[in-house]
Amino acid sequence: MITFNSNDEMMYAIQRNEVLVFAADTLTDLHYLQKYDLRTQFEFKPNAPIYSNAFFPAVKQGNIKLLKIITAGMKQITSSESRQIAREWASGQKKSDKDTLIFSILKGDVAGILHETMTLEADLNRMGLSGRLKKGSKSVMNNAIHAGVAKQNKKLIDLINTGYAAISPKKLATIESRWIPRSENRFYSTGTKDIIFSEEEKLFLANHSPLTFSEVNWKPMSIVYGTNQFDGIIADYFNQITQRSGLRFKFIKSDTWDQVRRQYVDKAIDVVPALGKDDKIDRPILFSKPFARFSFVIVTLDNVAHISDVSHLKNRKVAVGKGYTSYHYLKNNYPGIELVQTDNVKSGLLLVANRKVTAFVGHMAVVTNCIQENGLINLKIAGETEYTIDHCIGVTSEPGKGSTFRFTAKFGRTG
Repeated sequence: MITFNSNDEMMYAIQRNEVLVFAADTLTDLHYLQKYDLRTQFEFKPNAPIYSNAFFPAVKQGNIKLLKIITAGMKQITSSESRQIAREWASGQKKSDKDTLIFSILKGDVAGILHETMTLEADLNRMGLSGRLKKGSKSVMNNAIHAGVAKQNKKLIDLINTGYAAISPKKLATIESRWIPRSENRFYSTGTKDIIFSEEEKLFLANHSPLTFSEVNWKPMSIVYGTNQFDGIIADYFNQITQRSGLRFKFIKSDTWDQVRRQYVDKAIDVVPALGKDDKIDRPILFSKPFARFSFVIVTLDNVAHISDVSHLKNRKVAVGKGYTSYHYLKNNYPGIELVQTDNVKSGLLLVANRKVTAFVGHMAVVTNCIQENGLINLKIAGETEYTIDHCIGVTSEPGKGSTFRFTAKFGRTG
């Protein structure tokens, strides 16, 4: 005899022909047999049960009033209605919420649905319906998935992060391909395409001076050591561009984002490495396709309740980076919020920690890193805004730098 922890686990064993006979609650397992397309392979003998059990509503000991209300409601359900409910679940007519969504759009009951691409694609594949739905060209919202552990268990999350970092992109792509059949819906890429350059571009790459760019210490996006050492996520992308093309870059340090912007306006640099399309630059600039996407989050003291909407910060003091995308986003969309601009993320978070402002709004990755690195244990992410920033490489549109832009455009589109 074999016992299983769940009905799903038992159905998997049946599919592998490891089980030929099983004993189970009739209605429940008729439902699961139908769900896994195994209904025709088994026959139940309802007239000769090996065990019979009745089901009753239950409430907390002593709550007689609630039990009476539930019992009165149960009495309103007729015998024919009870049999109909049982038939629907046993026959598979009742679907899970996600299955119902899928069948609703296929039958034309609804015009469209909103759901996470990857999980929906996996369900379509499970149901044998891969390719039957078309994804829209624009996302409604984006959600990052993270490992989560108890707050005090830092060693465990460090082990998880170390283990995840050890998985190669190729392996991650292989795992994903098992669950997401359509390559256009996958997050990971199984390989890189060769870039084809024109003769003019080849000549430019062979003779160009290093392209100058500037950034602030904005961990983990950009990490600045000393006067000219540059590292972080942006540096990794630039290194990949150099390896694949030969295009060279030269880093120039800035102390504030406003200084980065001024250097580009004054033509002291050629490239701004991590722009959002809504950033205000005051000089013509061309954008690559996005290379990273992050949400803006709301940081408060750890005793503040969850903030479900930015509008809840109306008439409150909220810190933001000076000239940052978050500043323009809040200024344009939530004029009722009193904005306090700071030179950097750390300064803004310290205002929250010292109760000078109610909240700080900023880049999820940068905020998370800054809180951990500076031991700001009385702060937490209390909510997420509806805004996501698509980081693009911004390059000058000057005629003399045209080849620079044409190269960058080979990584994506202009904007």
